[in-house]
Amino acid sequence: MLENDWSEIERVVGEALELPEPERRVYIENAGLPHGIRRRAESLLDACRRSDGYLEEPPVLLDLAEAPAGERVGSHCGSWRLTEVLGSGGMGTVYRAERDDQQFSQVAAVKVIGAGPVGTSLERRFREERQILARLEHPNIARLIDGGVANDGSSYLVMEYVDGAPIGAWCRERSLDTRDRLRLFRKVCEAVGYAHQNLVVHCDLKSGNILITPDGVPKLLDFGIARFLARDDEVTATLWKPMTPDYASPEQIRGVPLSIASDIYSLGVLLYELLTGNRPYRLAGKTLDEVLEIVCEREPEKPQTGAKDLDAIVLKAMRKEPARRYSSAGELSADIGRYLDGLPVEAQPPSAGYVLGKFVARHRAGVAVAALVVLFAAVAGGVIFRQSRIAEQRFDQVRQLAHFMIFDLHDAVRPLAGSTPVRKMMAAQGLEYLDKLAASAGGDESLQRELGLAYLRLGDVSGKPSQANLGDSPGAIRSYRKALALLEPLYSKYPADLALGRAVARIYQNLSEVYNVAQKGGAEAHTAAEMVLRVNQKMAQASPGADTREGLAIAYFTLANVDANIGRRREALEGLQQATRIFEDLLAEQAGDATRQRNAALGHKYIASLMVDLGDAEHSEPHLERAEELDSRRVDASPSNRQAKLDLSFDYSQDGTFFKNTKHDYAAALDSFEKALAIREELSGSDPRDVQLRDRIAYLHGEIAAVLLSLKRHAEARDHAAQAVKIAGGLLAHEASPHNREMLAQAQETLRKTETATLDRDAR
Repeated sequence: MLENDWSEIERVVGEALELPEPERRVYIENAGLPHGIRRRAESLLDACRRSDGYLEEPPVLLDLAEAPAGERVGSHCGSWRLTEVLGSGGMGTVYRAERDDQQFSQVAAVKVIGAGPVGTSLERRFREERQILARLEHPNIARLIDGGVANDGSSYLVMEYVDGAPIGAWCRERSLDTRDRLRLFRKVCEAVGYAHQNLVVHCDLKSGNILITPDGVPKLLDFGIARFLARDDEVTATLWKPMTPDYASPEQIRGVPLSIASDIYSLGVLLYELLTGNRPYRLAGKTLDEVLEIVCEREPEKPQTGAKDLDAIVLKAMRKEPARRYSSAGELSADIGRYLDGLPVEAQPPSAGYVLGKFVARHRAGVAVAALVVLFAAVAGGVIFRQSRIAEQRFDQVRQLAHFMIFDLHDAVRPLAGSTPVRKMMAAQGLEYLDKLAASAGGDESLQRELGLAYLRLGDVSGKPSQANLGDSPGAIRSYRKALALLEPLYSKYPADLALGRAVARIYQNLSEVYNVAQKGGAEAHTAAEMVLRVNQKMAQASPGADTREGLAIAYFTLANVDANIGRRREALEGLQQATRIFEDLLAEQAGDATRQRNAALGHKYIASLMVDLGDAEHSEPHLERAEELDSRRVDASPSNRQAKLDLSFDYSQDGTFFKNTKHDYAAALDSFEKALAIREELSGSDPRDVQLRDRIAYLHGEIAAVLLSLKRHAEARDHAAQAVKIAGGLLAHEASPHNREMLAQAQETLRKTETATLDRDAR
């Protein structure tokens, strides 16, 4: 059996690893294993030697065994009481849970990995799942609610609870016909395509991970073994990684690097199962070698759906070679849509007879009258269609190349030192390709939407201030404007499409940020911020709900930030107060939601800062305290949350500035600044490449030096000022920006003051 084979391999390799390296292979050779199992054990031993910490956790094949987990029922994970085991697998146990903090009632699904000596690879995957879920917000993907560490040290995620049945069972119970199953499957493709657009490969698509709610809404679950496309440590030994073999692609079984093509294969298996009631391969009871041979070498039997086009679609999605499958989940869905509409499908060879046959099927009444005309058109159409097909293939190739350069390749080289010129070149080349595609888009609204979103991403890469970028503000503005030209007309045509509305609002918000930074406010930044508010007001009015209210609050926040920069401080304060009221209302509805806690805290921080500027420092202090309370709550709930810790450090820093400049309480200011510095140095130690964090550490050293000077602690002040100069000098060497020059000049001036004060003290 597959499970038994693996257990034997794990046992023998584990024993071999306890021996000196020269003796390990000999031990396996003499262990009396069958030839095939011995070869797998030797392969795993070689992988262990190449991979640092490879066996820090036992390799897992999902769906082979479930660990008993009932003893946790009744215990708590943060504010959640676990009430029932929903399932167990290689990434932990999932429980039904109820909120138990006397705030309000809510049901959720809580995934827990146990405390104790958990392997670092499992912990990394668990953290990665949290990161993946945090960036995915789609109506057909179960959303992340909360997360943290329980009292017994167990890490947990709190997710939307989906009260539904697996898609296969749901279709069977309702005896859905083929067309209804296909329509449901297309919604699944939308969710998978959305994940791919966010550079996430699911890696475990199967019926059990797609639940259908009672009202027919599919929900994609379990991103426990999902991967970011931009990772530079892609799956290289997937056979020993978690997977479900019945749905795994050939490259996943072989252990070669994965792409979205692997998910397309799994979608093909799922479609095969939905249409026939069977899986393409029978793997139960097979050995590892047999699984490899079946999935990687044997062609599946035709689904025999009764429709050749459907058979062709399924088999194209399941091609052994990734390049021969559909290039995206959207393309697979579109081909199903063509089948449903009676049009030629991409999966079939483009022959004149095939195209004519589809035409006849759609227009039977007119065919008899115009048979000769149709026959003549078929002959000429074969040549035209072939040329059109070649042009379309080239168009798709350019489209894929542009996406690869702007997204995948750029993100892969971003961590490399000195890569900025290369990244600029790739962005410029990708932009050129996109410009050509845009000129050829015609009336294809799906391509128009895709191009608009690509321009939005390119603008972010070029110069969005709140994330790592190429520092090209004019280029960012051009890309955002092109994105608007493509997406705004679509939103005007489809005002009920909230996804389009959010995209348009985000473009205006990013434009406002760029103008705000590049021009220190100004009319263009203010106009863009007003558009953010206008679009979000429209969405909130058309579809009242938590998401649209949150978008409205962010819009008020954006406009207030611009108002503050152009001197409209009273208007800015009013906008911030409106935004923060909404944030607090949303938080009251879901007190444990970390995102809502953060948004409310940010609102209070900005209100406090503006009140000080307006001379109302007395009333700013409660807002500082509220922000610190909310961010502390986030850190307590999730001690490993890097963003929460960074936010708390800003609270302490703002407190320090308040005590220093407003109350002139230098001892209290020093205490706050030192708390902020301790957090940032801890975070920098775990990610020394975070340039922005080093910048903020240099700032704190300068502030601490200034406070210590006021306390007459000159030697300590000089040490901190010297640290500020050292860090700022390193930042300037890394990038000769005006900000870094200003930072170094300020640090040098603080150091000069400490040295002068020391000399004056010694002279006395």
